[in-house]
Amino acid sequence: MVERAARVQELSVIYAEISQQLNSQALPEWLHIDLTFQQMKILYILKQNGPLKMRDLSLRLGVTMPTITGIINRMVERRDGAALLVRSTSPEDRRQVWAGLTKAGLELTEILNQINLSLLQSALGQLSEADLESMHAPLARLAEAVVERQRVAEPAPTTPLPLTIETEKEETADLLIEVAKV
Repeated sequence: MVERAARVQELSVIYAEISQQLNSQALPEWLHIDLTFQQMKILYILKQNGPLKMRDLSLRLGVTMPTITGIINRMVERRDGAALLVRSTSPEDRRQVWAGLTKAGLELTEILNQINLSLLQSALGQLSEADLESMHAPLARLAEAVVERQRVAEPAPTTPLPLTIETEKEETADLLIEVAKV
């Protein structure tokens, strides 16, 4: 059992080293993006989960409601005019405010993911065909285990999406609903 635990620890360290190196290589690409770390977290939380109540976002980030409101405001009302998020209110309870990705927000997360994927592909391209073949099945099983762990750990939200959008851009409202379906 100690040998298995040691192997798990060793592989975890290797994974962390790979992630750290890929992140440091991606840093020049990320530096031009005018977002704080908290804003980046929000983008990825919403990409993974779809629209969420502001309260849920504040709890996930460990910040107060006034803080999350300020962060979301800056992401909705960006200086460059490209809103990354949209706010909506629940028609049943107008005190419930939701946040979701706009098309621009979704596109930004996809660009950042593509940067990371390109770096990983470049590194994998340096390996031999035999190494790639021997890594395929274990990595596929690891991916399945991660997905299964996530599925068991976090049930899908059952709260219906709000329909009243606090914005003049109808396409953004439609996008909020589309993103939630993804």
